[in-house]
Amino acid sequence: MTELSPKEKKKVWVERKTLFESLGIPKEDLGSKKNSNVGIGFLVILGLIFLLWISGVFKSEKTPLSETLSLQSSINQIFGVPKNGDDSGAIKVIPGQNICIIHYRYFPLGLFGFEKELGIELAPKIHEFYKTDNRAQNVKFIILGPFDDVYGKRKWDTVVSFEFTRGIYSRINWSNFSETNLLTVANNVSWLKKPN
Repeated sequence: MTELSPKEKKKVWVERKTLFESLGIPKEDLGSKKNSNVGIGFLVILGLIFLLWISGVFKSEKTPLSETLSLQSSINQIFGVPKNGDDSGAIKVIPGQNICIIHYRYFPLGLFGFEKELGIELAPKIHEFYKTDNRAQNVKFIILGPFDDVYGKRKWDTVVSFEFTRGIYSRINWSNFSETNLLTVANNVSWLKKPN
């Protein structure tokens, strides 16, 4: 390592002092001008950490807030949000890097059975979501249905969950697809409670 001239040492000292002060490190912790090589080493390490950070080595696994908000609004626009006690719609969205979870409250009509009616309700919305939003890749749906107790009090509980992927979306001929087959083509269908 080459020895720095007095002028270069002073420049390094001033740069280190400015950096330390901007980081909020007290003056008394700066050391003396004689330890300027320590300061250079510190700056090199700090620079390497910064380069690794901007290159993506220290990427966060969380979805950025701006993406989360626009994904939430996209889902709310397509799937709807329940406005009244018996309305169907997305009640909770949990975005993630690998899978997005949508809690969907569904109030059945009672005409064709829960599974078929759910397909008729959700298939067009799922089609629209995958068609218009490239972020839609792996989506887990948790479907809640209404359950009334003997006193007539309504409680919403999970009936079924299933997963839908862009691969499934791509395999479906949507112009000829029977919406009642939605849960037949979905992955990981799990019935948790028999609907009323």
